[in-house]
Amino acid sequence: MYHEITIKRIEVLSVSEEGMAEIAVHLDGTLDSNFAHWFRDPTAHNYTPQFNTHNCRVEDNRIVCVIDALAVKSAVPLIREYVAKANEYARAIQEEKRTGVKRKQELKTESDKRSEQLQDEIDKL
Repeated sequence: MYHEITIKRIEVLSVSEEGMAEIAVHLDGTLDSNFAHWFRDPTAHNYTPQFNTHNCRVEDNRIVCVIDALAVKSAVPLIREYVAKANEYARAIQEEKRTGVKRKQELKTESDKRSEQLQDEIDKL
């Protein structure tokens, strides 16, 4: 079962002389690989100049991003939106896997039943 990831807080870790801010998005919940993948996959979402997820690292309980310090205020709503979208993506992948496993089990049961029927028919011959 997928557990929703929520943002605890967003913290500015540092600002470089070049005007780049390193921010940490502290998360609550267990991150899975699908959630992390969403932040690393450039095709998973639209590129936004103020917030490029290629400049993010997904760690155990946080996402660390480097963005232009002047864009931090406008990036915060995007971060919140992106965490929600990453949740949706991860939940959908998890549901797809769960449905696939269930369908494989159903097919195997059907196949086993048909095999038994055929064996019974052969035994009667």
